[in-house]
Amino acid sequence: MEKKKSVRIIVVRHCQTIMNQRDQYQGIKYDYPLTPEGILQARKIKGDLWPFMEIYPVDKCFISKTRRAKETASIICPNTEMEADSRLNPFDLGDADGKRKEEMFTILGFPLFARKKENFAKYLKRIRTFLKDLIIQNLGKTVLIVTHKDISGIIDTYLSNLFLLKAPSLGLENGQAKIFKIEIENPEALPLKLTSKYNFGRLLNTYSYEPTLNTFEK
Repeated sequence: MEKKKSVRIIVVRHCQTIMNQRDQYQGIKYDYPLTPEGILQARKIKGDLWPFMEIYPVDKCFISKTRRAKETASIICPNTEMEADSRLNPFDLGDADGKRKEEMFTILGFPLFARKKENFAKYLKRIRTFLKDLIIQNLGKTVLIVTHKDISGIIDTYLSNLFLLKAPSLGLENGQAKIFKIEIENPEALPLKLTSKYNFGRLLNTYSYEPTLNTFEK
């Protein structure tokens, strides 16, 4: 019987910027560098991930097209090939970008009444298509994704086959990471069927990494 194909995915939220420090919404419009605290966070997460990356070296980094994601990835994996993909960009907040979170009424962590914000269905579709392409093109590899809180939570719901409503609670904090091992039951079905979170669940087995055991547990 043919062995299942797998890909290991490290998801990291970019480290702290001044807008995170001020608890402001930070979408695509404002893109500040890491604060000194953010640089320390990136160094710490690199150290935390080192036991894993020593066993499974990162083959490629995928980042959003933001300075904060690039700076975070450059500290964690300075010598690894990096690809910036706009599908990993944060949700376009429209005129809510830069506002303090306490000023805005939110649903699922997103400002409800912001004008000129991104279409939510298209936003979900770009994340889903990114994951499909990532998995198909990186079977047998280990990849690092450096992205944003909202994206990290949605990635988790897709890969773990959870309800989308759980995404806000699963979103990573600055400098946090989550590692997945995705086993592909039927790689040949991926291009046709990996189109929704329900199909993700049917085709993928997701495991999380336990650093103290150096193994993956379902």
